[in-house]
This record gives sequence, C-alpha cells and structure tokens, in this order.
Amino acid sequence: YSPDWEPVYFYSPKPNGAASPPPPGGAALILADAYVRGGSYASTSFGASSELVVKKSADGGYAREAYLKLDISRGEADETVRVRVSGYLSDTRAPSVRTQIFSVANASWLETSLNWNNRPVTGTTVLGTVVVMGTSAQWYEVDITAHVQAQRASGATQIAIALKNPDDTLPYSA
Repeated sequence: YSPDWEPVYFYSPKPNGAASPPPPGGAALILADAYVRGGSYASTSFGASSELVVKKSADGGYAREAYLKLDISRGEADETVRVRVSGYLSDTRAPSVRTQIFSVANASWLETSLNWNNRPVTGTTVLGTVVVMGTSAQWYEVDITAHVQAQRASGATQIAIALKNPDDTLPYSA
C-alpha cells in the first residue's frame, strides 16, 4: 500500500465462481480475466487474483490494466450484449474514477500467464465508459453490442476487452 495512489477494483464472475444476475438482453460469458501491472511487476501474472485492478499512473510500477475474455458464441444476431462487472473505489480521495473499455487484438491469452510484458494490443476506440463511484461495490454495465456483432460477422466466437483508466487519479478502481 502506498498512500499516494489507489486503483479501481472490479470483480468479474469467473465460470467457476458465483455468477451475477445477467443484465437485461444478452450477456457475454466471461471465460477468463486478469489484470497486469507495470514496473517491477511487469513479468508477474495476477490471473489468480479475485479482483481486477485498474489504475493509470505516470509511475509504471503503479499502472494496471484489466483484461477479460468473453464467449460471444451464444445469443441471437440482433441481441443486445452487455458486460457486467462490479466495481468500487479503493478510498474516498476522489469521488469517482472513469474506466474505459477497449477491444483487444487477440483473445488467445491465458489468465494464468498474462502479464504486463505479454499483454495483447488494445484498440484505440473506446467501446464504453463507466464512472466508478464510492467505496462500496456497485454493478456497472457496458453495452458492447456493435462490437460483438462485428466480431461475430467476422466468424469470432471469443473476444477480449481491456479496462483502462484514462486519468491518473489517487483512488484506483477495482
């Protein structure tokens, strides 16, 4: 713990964990999730962690990004698809922290070996944004229907997304 930074925490139900109630419309099943950390932790895998920590920092040792692999093979072609995660702030030094969702170039990574050094390339277009508020966990949903439809049309059955904070803030999101 360092008193000058805090990330945002996210929990994504893993296939063997307790599932959250699905959002209205379609739900993309989360197959794998992990976060990565820069600096001296760049070769460490955090895939076994029960939390996904997201933090932007000018100091690479505090920077974190989260990755989720999704099964998009289920559902109808015109169905709305949302990603649902639970998140909270680590402390009250900021009332809110923005977290953006990006596409990821490939979904072949494993949560047990993903780290900062081998993390997949993310797209540059923001698929959605959540504003994490408060230190109590809340559900956040992002509609990624257009992205999923485009990926399904190209034959994909799995995709990956990344969660990143665009701003360097004191609290982190989880």
